[in-house]
Amino acid sequence: MLAGLSAQTAPTPKASSSRPPQTAQNGDALPGQVFTRTKQKRPATVLPDPGRAEHDLHVAHFYFHRGMGDDYAAALGRYKDALRYSPKNLTAIAGIAASSAKLGEWSQAREYWRMFLKLQPSGKQARKIRKLLAKNAGRANAPRRPCFHGLLQYPNHCFQP
Repeated sequence: MLAGLSAQTAPTPKASSSRPPQTAQNGDALPGQVFTRTKQKRPATVLPDPGRAEHDLHVAHFYFHRGMGDDYAAALGRYKDALRYSPKNLTAIAGIAASSAKLGEWSQAREYWRMFLKLQPSGKQARKIRKLLAKNAGRANAPRRPCFHGLLQYPNHCFQP
């Protein structure tokens, strides 16, 4: 059976038959059977997968550097996925902080900048991040506004300040 799908039988009229009921094999649907999607929870712990993390970083960079509309939010999600698969990846941590800052989520940006400094306290990037922390120390989060460009069923999907 396909992952995330559960089989349900569609209501059919009763027919008098002496045949035994059919059973599905290898996830195939029987006639009159409908598949519905069930929500799957993400596992709490994920095994390290540097290849998957690298792929998520490439996609996140693409979204971040496009920089239009929902792209920063998409980049933020991909950077977080990369961090799940590679927990001490400095590029993912810096990307989460930068995306959060672009979205106006300054408290989250400061949190990830501090995490970056814990993992790499010295170096060129650390100096830049210390300057960013000092510059944006008291900055409050931007209020979230709904956007109205055609997706009214999801009014808070766009987190532009």
